[in-house]
Amino acid sequence: MMDRLDELIKGCEQWDEQWDNGAINELSILLTELKQRRESELRPADKFLGATANEQWEHLVSEVGESTNELVKVIDFSLKDAIPRAVEEIIDIQMSCETLIAILGLDEQQRMEARRKVVEKNRARHYYNT
Repeated sequence: MMDRLDELIKGCEQWDEQWDNGAINELSILLTELKQRRESELRPADKFLGATANEQWEHLVSEVGESTNELVKVIDFSLKDAIPRAVEEIIDIQMSCETLIAILGLDEQQRMEARRKVVEKNRARHYYNT
């Protein structure tokens, strides 16, 4: 089933010629990026929101251990085929962190604002090229 973003993206692709094609193309690109970001966004695991902060922290530490085991295969043994599993475990850490932050009481807007502040702090430290 096509969601609303898919409909809007398709609409941009079929836009009437009288409109500025450059702007429509840019809008289509932005809508596609929004869709991709929504599909891959950090979100807490609802299943674990009833856990205590300590329980979630323990889970997070276990995820770090799992990623360490996978990274050893990549770094120490140069196993390139282990990279996808290592990446998956690292992303599990990100999701576990997001779940812990939600358990600490921050709603989605507060978590986004906290991430924006960290990005701004890191930008001020020149961690990014842009």
